[in-house]
Amino acid sequence: MAKIIKEDFALGATISDIDLKQPLDDELTGFIAKALAENEVIFFRNQ
Repeated sequence: MAKIIKEDFALGATISDIDLKQPLDDELTGFIAKALAENEVIFFRNQ
């Protein structure tokens, strides 16, 4: 399952354990949308 990692940035967070090359189901899409609303900026590492 994907997880949110809060960084020491002024705003934003990293979402890990997700492969954006794969289709996203409704649950994961909702998870990303909620994370974006709460953190304003989302980083996806190693994509």
